[in-house]
Amino acid sequence: MPVALYTDWKTVYVKEATEQQLLRGEAALTQFGRMCARLGIRIIAANSAAGQRRVERNHGTHQDRLVKKLRRQKIQSYESANEY
Repeated sequence: MPVALYTDWKTVYVKEATEQQLLRGEAALTQFGRMCARLGIRIIAANSAAGQRRVERNHGTHQDRLVKKLRRQKIQSYESANEY
């Protein structure tokens, strides 16, 4: 299991806290963020433009590799992919 995820600032991963959340001292968590917190996975959001490009490039690479691996294993159903 990963210890941390390096992501961009898409609202799927992280979001800015509202004024009410800031006053209460609460973190602004998305559903994905809550799940990561429960699993003990830290989300590191890239703040620079270069960091965001690096994240996007890595996501594309991993997505491309997964498709190729599934094809090599002759996996054609969601159930088989999830099992893999």
